[in-house]
Amino acid sequence: MASLSHIEIFYLLYTLAYEDPEQKSVTRGTIKARLPKSDRDTAEKTCSTLIEQGLLQEPRPRRVSLSDTGRI
Repeated sequence: MASLSHIEIFYLLYTLAYEDPEQKSVTRGTIKARLPKSDRDTAEKTCSTLIEQGLLQEPRPRRVSLSDTGRI
């Protein structure tokens, strides 16, 4: 299992919690708005890192969802 920082864990949890059931994804802005203020500056970098690690996928521009690996 990968070692994740606290913001990466928050990002994954918020992706799951705020996922739109119809679209099965959530906007990056929705997640960023829910993150602690101290972590909002690095939200885009965190999202890109999680996509590179295969934990998130981007089904459409500016929307993310958990990958099968990220759901484990």
